[in-house]
Amino acid sequence: MTATVLWYAGEGPDTSGTYQCLEPCAHPTVPDGTVRAFDVANGTDRVVSFRVGEAPKTAEGYTICCPTSG
Repeated sequence: MTATVLWYAGEGPDTSGTYQCLEPCAHPTVPDGTVRAFDVANGTDRVVSFRVGEAPKTAEGYTICCPTSG
């Protein structure tokens, strides 16, 4: 992690079918379970991999998301 890297929750299209709209419309997105890192200095974007037992947590200590590698 550096001063130029932003971490954010990845999102993808909502395929649940719970929304209703007539075309053309903006289709909603939902979190896809990934955490991504975007480096504003060089424009690179990548998926963050967590080791077994690691995951992002809230200030209260709750696990936010994400499958682990391993």
